[in-house]
Parts: sequence; structure tokens; C-alpha cells
Amino acid sequence: MNEKNLSQSYNSVLDSDLPFLILNKPSTLLLSGTPAEVYQFIFLKKGKIHYSIVSDTHIIPGKCILFIPEKEKAQITCSADIELFHIIFKKVFLQHLLDSDCEAILIDTFLSGFRKNSINNILLTNSVFFRLSYLFDEIFYEQKTRGVGYRSLIRSRIIEIIIILFRQKRVKNRNKNGMWNIGDVTYYIDTHYTENFTLHEMAHRCGLNPSYFSRLFKEKTGVSLFEYLNRIRIQKSCTLLNRSHMSILNVAYAVGYNNISFFNRYFRKIMNMSPREYKKQSGLL
Repeated sequence: MNEKNLSQSYNSVLDSDLPFLILNKPSTLLLSGTPAEVYQFIFLKKGKIHYSIVSDTHIIPGKCILFIPEKEKAQITCSADIELFHIIFKKVFLQHLLDSDCEAILIDTFLSGFRKNSINNILLTNSVFFRLSYLFDEIFYEQKTRGVGYRSLIRSRIIEIIIILFRQKRVKNRNKNGMWNIGDVTYYIDTHYTENFTLHEMAHRCGLNPSYFSRLFKEKTGVSLFEYLNRIRIQKSCTLLNRSHMSILNVAYAVGYNNISFFNRYFRKIMNMSPREYKKQSGLL
């Protein structure tokens, strides 16, 4: 995308009733002269980008969010295998999304990523990466097709993205502040359910021996650690089966199962039907 086209993108953001734009052009982006109150960031799905700002050049890997500092002249060169979304929005767009004091904290935390004269990128865990990929794909589709209610859908997905990024930062902060409690463990599972971990690892984070940790976890949640994990995974899989045309195998992989037989077994145990029966019931099969 050349500088003229990017300027047109800025104008589109500034003049639109929906001051938000998402692009997926895998080319060299010239990012200069960004108008005031306009922000941009990149969701890098695959490949690498060389990011130059001031006199520094950095190589940014895939599976990350890259914030472009406001009002800074920058250049981004993409590798041949690049897959990305380039998001441009006006600050007022976020202010119209969230209006409570608590929600304002989410916005302030999100906008802090656009600090001037700094390289700020967030490397994503697999669980967060898959969730964001789905959300950005949906946003891009809604913007392209402009079906009834597309503005509301885009706004709701952006809210979800901001909350996910805020939660990931919150989990990282918890890791630095000492021992976890059972609430921290369930929160971690809720946001990292595709990742593999052991009972000993979770017990160690809480400063407890595995036997006592297991008893305490079941007292607090009513189920064992891995029963809780499987319930979360199956719950997330139901959402994907309901809302997308992903194959059952890809859904199983997306929620953390490496074995389709295990996925089918736990799904039937929890939902009293097979994934195929559930998908057929939703009308997507």
C-alpha cells in the first residue's frame, strides 16, 4: 500500500460514521503523518515484519500484536509469507464503546500500547492467538459484506479483543506478584485452556503439594482440575460449532485437543451428544 492509499484510509476513518477500518494487504506499509487522534496496530498472524522507527529497525515475529506509536513516522516491510490485519481507528471509536469507570481502565490500558518513540508488541499465547484470529476474521468479513447490524457486531468484537488483551496482561502481572489462589488457577484455565499443563505445575504456583491442591480445587469448584479444564474446552468448542463452519477436527485442535477421539469422548460425556449431532442441531452441518 502506498502513502497516498494509506492517507485515503485515514480519511475514511476520520469521515466515517464508524471510525474504524481493518485492512489485510500483505505489502510494505508507509506509516507517516498519522493524523491526531488516529491510532493503528497490526495483528500479525504469520511471517515476519521489519519495523523501522526513528533510526531503529526491529524484526517482529508472527503471532503478535504490534502497536504503532501515534504521530511517528515508521516503515514496515513484510516477508513474503505474511498474513496480517492492519487496524486503524479514531480514539472516539473506543470512547463510544465503553462508558463505565471500570471499562475506562480497559481503554486506558489498551491505549498505553501506543507510547511515542517505543516498540511495543505483545507476543500471544496459542489460546489468545486462536481467539483473536477468529475475531479479526469476523470483523474483516463484517466490514467487507456490511450486512444488517454490521456496525454493532464490529463494536462488540472490538470490545472482546480489548478485554482479552487486558486479561492477558493481568495474568502476567499475577505471575509476578507471588503465589496464586484457586481463583487465579481457574482464571488462568479460562484464558489459557488450549495450553498443556500438569497438576504439579498448578500446585506449585499455589505453593501447595499436589494432593492438598487437588482436594482444595475440588472443594472450591466441585470438580477436579482436569474435569474443569475439559468443561471449559467443551464450552468453547460449542461456541465455535455454533458460530462457524470450522470442521469438527479443527474445532478440537482450536480448543486444545490433539486427539479427536478424546475430544469426541469428553464432548459426549458433557453434552450428552456427539459434536456432529450438536453441529447438525445448530444448522451448520
